[in-house]
Amino acid sequence: MLRVSQQQTVQPRFGADGSHYLHAGFQPALEAAAKRGAKPVVAMVNSFAGRIPLRSMPAYTASKYALAGFTDAIRPELADVGIHVAQIHPGAGVTGREEATLAQTAGAATEGS
Repeated sequence: MLRVSQQQTVQPRFGADGSHYLHAGFQPALEAAAKRGAKPVVAMVNSFAGRIPLRSMPAYTASKYALAGFTDAIRPELADVGIHVAQIHPGAGVTGREEATLAQTAGAATEGS
């Protein structure tokens, strides 16, 4: 469970759980740093699929929307204790993963017909 504020706990139930647990581990140290006058930043690295749905990739898109929503939701709460929350959406890179996913999706559709 992640403590976001004194009034609420969050138990993540989607594909971006790692970001939540990592954030939970660092939140106390970030709050302490802010109290000492530092300006801590939480930077969530996401995908542009967190803002624009990707065709033929609904599960991936859903997990990225989940991370984007979580990041947007914690931003004002952490701002209240002096922690800045940023979200980074790198541009598309040529990795071959997209082609492999589309080929796998096309293959599954062919097998099912």
